[in-house]
Amino acid sequence: MEKQIKTLYLCGLITFKKILDMKIENNGPRCLSGKEKIMVKNYGFDVMVDDNWDKINAAIQRLKTDNPYDIQQFCLDIALVDTFPDIEKKCFTEKDIDKIKIIAYETCEPIIVFTNMIGLIIRDKYFEENSII
Repeated sequence: MEKQIKTLYLCGLITFKKILDMKIENNGPRCLSGKEKIMVKNYGFDVMVDDNWDKINAAIQRLKTDNPYDIQQFCLDIALVDTFPDIEKKCFTEKDIDKIKIIAYETCEPIIVFTNMIGLIIRDKYFEENSII
C-alpha cells in the first residue's frame, strides 16, 4: 500500500509539473521573470545552488550530453526530485530541502514553483560554465 501511495504521489507531481510547464509563456528558452529573480535573491536560492555546485555539476556531467533541452529538463528535475522522500543521492542538503518546503508552505505555493526557479539557476550556471548556447 505504501508503495502505491508513493507512486501516486510521484505521478501527481509529474502531471502537475507538465501542466505548469505548459502554462509558462516564453518566446525561446525559459528564463526567470523579474519577480522570480527578486525571489531567488530574497530566498537565497542562488547561494543554495553555489553551495551545492560540485554535487550538482557532477550529476549533470553524468548525463554525457550537450543537448540543451536534455540538460534543461535534468536541471529542472534536480531540485524537485531531491524533495521526494527516500532519495539516496541528493544534490542539496536536508537543510536546503527543508528551507524550500517551508517557503512553499508559508507562501501557499506548490513546491514546484520554487524548484523550477532553482532548476533555471542551475541550467544557466551550467550553460555559462560550459559555453552551451
